[in-house]
Amino acid sequence: MGSVFRDQNQPDAAEASFHKSLQLNPESGETHNNLGSIYQRQGKLDEAEACFNRALDIDPDYPPVLANLGAVYHRRDQQDRAMDYFRRSLEVDPDYPDAHFNVSEVLLLEGGSLAEGWREHEWRWRKKEFAGQWRNFPSPAWDGSDLKGKTVVVWGEQGIGEEILYSSMVPDLIERGAKVIFECEPRLVPLCRRSFPKATVVPRETPPVAETNDPTVDYNTPAGSLGRWLRPHVDDFPVRRAFLTADHANTGHLRNKYRNLGEGPVVGVSWFSRNPIMGWDKTIDLADWAPLLTLPGVTFVDLQYGDTSTQRRDFEKNTGVHIFHDDEVDQLKDLDAFAAQVAAMDLVVSISNTTVHMAGALGMPTWVLLSAVPLWRWFSGRDDSPWYRSARLFRQQQSGSWNSVIKAVRSELEEWAEKQKRERTSTDDDMTTAPAPFRLQHDRAPEGDPSDDKVNTLVREVLRNYRSRNFPDVLDGCSRILAVDPDDKDILAVGAAAALEVGDTETGRRFAAELIRLAPQQANGHLLAAHAMLSAGEVQSAEQKYGQAAVFNPSSVEAFGHPH
Repeated sequence: MGSVFRDQNQPDAAEASFHKSLQLNPESGETHNNLGSIYQRQGKLDEAEACFNRALDIDPDYPPVLANLGAVYHRRDQQDRAMDYFRRSLEVDPDYPDAHFNVSEVLLLEGGSLAEGWREHEWRWRKKEFAGQWRNFPSPAWDGSDLKGKTVVVWGEQGIGEEILYSSMVPDLIERGAKVIFECEPRLVPLCRRSFPKATVVPRETPPVAETNDPTVDYNTPAGSLGRWLRPHVDDFPVRRAFLTADHANTGHLRNKYRNLGEGPVVGVSWFSRNPIMGWDKTIDLADWAPLLTLPGVTFVDLQYGDTSTQRRDFEKNTGVHIFHDDEVDQLKDLDAFAAQVAAMDLVVSISNTTVHMAGALGMPTWVLLSAVPLWRWFSGRDDSPWYRSARLFRQQQSGSWNSVIKAVRSELEEWAEKQKRERTSTDDDMTTAPAPFRLQHDRAPEGDPSDDKVNTLVREVLRNYRSRNFPDVLDGCSRILAVDPDDKDILAVGAAAALEVGDTETGRRFAAELIRLAPQQANGHLLAAHAMLSAGEVQSAEQKYGQAAVFNPSSVEAFGHPH
């Protein structure tokens, strides 16, 4: 019964059942192992280690125990020792999938052997936890071969966060000339259709929709297996600030709503994970967020999925701080609305969960609070993320203690909020003060009669909205100015930059093309066009455009030094 309770995520009942079994048979290595796995899921690593060692005393060559004991050392960031146990497990049983999978977790986390890590990661499909997700399509698995002119079905796997993470590789396939059919969780379909207009996006259904089984399909691949062919080294991650695009109208609506809550910047927060295996390691009690959320002059918005009413009510009672919860948005049921909500923030601060995957994919400034040994996708020893270029990572200095993380984020948040305040109160109308990397290279706009108060007022609004990262309103203001003066180079540049910030690659490309037409020998238009191409996954075309920009402005750091 203990195993049944464990699989039903009832750890207390499972623990009691395994203890009862050991009273009847204290020499059962399997039961000691099972009890240790319950402790491990609860973060009780010392108790888990004791159980696993007792199981090894009974059977020194039991592969599951060796793999589980290695996993304990992995959680303690003793990776060499962890790998020793994983290898010992594989010496006894070379086909033990859990040990192979654990090896992949270490290799991918450390980042130095991604190619081998991805190969080992394929063993996930032999694990019991993954077996039910396998999609049995008639087409052969993609093996990394040339995709030009080929049709490939990419199917999402695992949870929403993983589906978002792996969808970042869909543009790579399109760039390689593939016709992509992307099958994803139904709640992601509207968002992914908007974000990947060159792909055919279909919902995951049983049986699968007709497009995925069409005889003209050449290959299929689980999304998580794309990394084996597209991300074999850290240097293979492209520079894309965003790859998902929220609904602009809803984003603007929500942004205006949240801005009316207070005068300061709007920060979205999320603090817990329901992951039954790792949630204990990632979650930060809301009470421990008090040093952050008591910062004056900031509006905090609840981005946490699930019912948080009791937690927020208790927090407000103890601190006097109100965290705004928007009943208009259901983060679990309507992921397209959730994307718009996240895009309406000035900043997102969250633990590692679906919220940060959504925010990073949208290119929003995102601060991720990580445990000492996070999930492998955050890698180790770095404060940025190759997956999400707009993310900053704040890591525990000591396992189990969030104090240093909260302290560091509080300090950074104070500085950030003060900067936001200065930018909001700035009266400088000079377009050259627009944030890098989109600083204009000529004098202020609009060109025309400076007595045109209506246009000048719009220009000031555009600048204020740009500085406060209200990009949907920037686009709206630029469109209104361009309706009066379609050849305004400054507004075209700012509009292109804003479009790229919200992931609207087509609008960014269109504005950049107009800017190049009007000023073909100025680097700015070529830089913006290159950014648009890079966001669309057109790496070679982007390289050529960066080269053109360098010709027109040899001192441009972006043109010569943009990350590849």
